[in-house]
Amino acid sequence: MSQMSTVPCHGIVVNIKAKTLYNSGMFTAVLVHVPVGIWYIHDIVKLKNSNSRSLFSKQQLGSYYRK
Repeated sequence: MSQMSTVPCHGIVVNIKAKTLYNSGMFTAVLVHVPVGIWYIHDIVKLKNSNSRSLFSKQQLGSYYRK
């Protein structure tokens, strides 16, 4: 989730401090970090087993799953 927090940092905070409208970090945050973060959240929700008591599915837990 830290990827999603780079947008406010690079899009707002850095631009205010540098007194500019654009910086290269904003480009990367918007076009790389946001899509990757959305894709990650989508996969977590898709893998979630609705019958599971835990927050994670068997597939997500992998070798840590207790039988």
